Amino acid sequence: MVAGSRMLLEDADGLYASISGESQRLSGILRVGLFAPLAPFIAPKLLKEFSLMHPGITIYFVEGDQQRILDALRHGECEIALMYDLGVGTEFSMEPVDQLGAHLIVSEEHHLAVERQPVHLAQVVEEPMVLLDQEHSREYFLRLFSSLGLEPNIGHWVSGYETVRSYVAMGLGYSILNRKLSHDKTYTGRSVVPIEIADPVLPIAMVVVYPKDLPVSRKARAFADFSARNMSA
Repeated sequence: MVAGSRMLLEDADGLYASISGESQRLSGILRVGLFAPLAPFIAPKLLKEFSLMHPGITIYFVEGDQQRILDALRHGECEIALMYDLGVGTEFSMEPVDQLGAHLIVSEEHHLAVERQPVHLAQVVEEPMVLLDQEHSREYFLRLFSSLGLEPNIGHWVSGYETVRSYVAMGLGYSILNRKLSHDKTYTGRSVVPIEIADPVLPIAMVVVYPKDLPVSRKARAFADFSARNMSA
C-alpha cells in the first residue's frame, strides 16, 4: 500500500513534468524524517540551499527521536530520513553523509576550561554527568565509558540538546555531545567550553535512511545526493 502510493505520486510528478515540458525539473512534496537534535543545525540549511537547486520540491520535516523516525519510515509518514546510524535495522538502506566524533563540554568555571587540553574520561568520571537522554544516543554515550571500563556518575537525564548545554553552562555537570556549534552560548546567556577527548572514541555517522523494499523516488534520490554533498559539519 505504501509502495503503491509512492509510485502513484512519482508517476504524477513525471506526468506533470512531461506535460509542462520540464522533464528534468522535479516537483511536489517530499516528507523527510529528521532526528530532532539535528534539526536546528540541518533544517534551515536544507530548506534554503535545497530549494535553490530544486525550487519545485517542497520539503516537510517529520521530527522525532531515532525510533520515532524509523517508525515514520515504516508507516510511510516520510519517504527518507536524515539521522544517526544508531539502531537502524537491516530493513533499511543507509548512505553516509557525515561522520562525527565526540567531545566533552564543561562550564566556563570548570577547572578543565582553563587549559582546554584534551582529557581522558577517567579524569571526569566521578563528576556529575548531564546525559543526553535520547534512545540509542544515550546507549552510545554510555558505551564510550564502558569501552574503557568506566561507569559515569549521571547527575541529570535530559532529553533536549540545548537543555543539556544549558545545564552544563550553569555548572550542573559536564556532558558529551557529537555536533559542535559555531558558538558556545546557551539559552542561559552563559557559555560552555568544548574539550577534546584524549581516549579513542567511536564516531557516529550521519546518514540518509530509506526502506530497502520500497522504490526511491526521484525527489528522494535528489535529497540523498544533495545531503551527501552539502551536509558535512
